[in-house]
Amino acid sequence: DCTGDGLDDDDGIVTVQGNLSRAYDPDVNPVVSPMVGVRFYVANNDFGRPALFRARYRSESDGSLTEFSDELFEGVADLQFLYGVDTDGDNIADSFVNADSATLDTNATNWLNIVTIKVGVLVITPQERGQATAQTIPALLDKAGFNVTDGFRRRIFTTTVQVRNL
Repeated sequence: DCTGDGLDDDDGIVTVQGNLSRAYDPDVNPVVSPMVGVRFYVANNDFGRPALFRARYRSESDGSLTEFSDELFEGVADLQFLYGVDTDGDNIADSFVNADSATLDTNATNWLNIVTIKVGVLVITPQERGQATAQTIPALLDKAGFNVTDGFRRRIFTTTVQVRNL
């Protein structure tokens, strides 16, 4: 039984109020749930093709972070997000901005006012399909469109999701 008042002791250990399922040895530095962070990014894979990757970060008992990276989908050439910020409290986005915008960068509380997120993905075929042809790629959310002349085909997918900030 581990019981206590829920306050920090002089040695910095937080004791738990109530009964736990088993006793924990304080010398082992038990962790109930380690911190885990996730980051998604687009980069070239081992074959030189664009792909969507996921990096997971786990906190270790010594305070360091360990990164584990996984390729999720080959053919993802770009990934963009726009955050819908509710500025008047009606739970409807009043503006859509990227994470680097002054709206979010200078006012941390605006992150709590995000009610929707627009997601845009540009995918590309794994191999060239026929002769090189000129193709105009439309804008991907707030990123300008561009022209290409190659045999690869590209397509854009977008969606908007509602977020609940409780």
